[in-house]
Amino acid sequence: MPDPMPTQDIEESPGVVSMMRKGVKIALGTGRLLIIGAIALSGAMLARDRYELVPVAVAMISGGPALMLGALGAKAWQAQAENR
Repeated sequence: MPDPMPTQDIEESPGVVSMMRKGVKIALGTGRLLIIGAIALSGAMLARDRYELVPVAVAMISGGPALMLGALGAKAWQAQAENR
């Protein structure tokens, strides 16, 4: 049985869905920046042989994917609710 309202029609309509999509894009970009920053921080710590910021790098490396996964999960949950 075909879906009565395809997802693409919902995605392109203005309102909550488009704001959620913008939020997801921002969260994905921020998550990528966190991961890249953590890799750069880890490289700088290795180059200088100073390891005081290891907890910060660990938090950044784990926080980036967590942010991305949370945003994508919330978007999937919201899209599922729209389709009901």
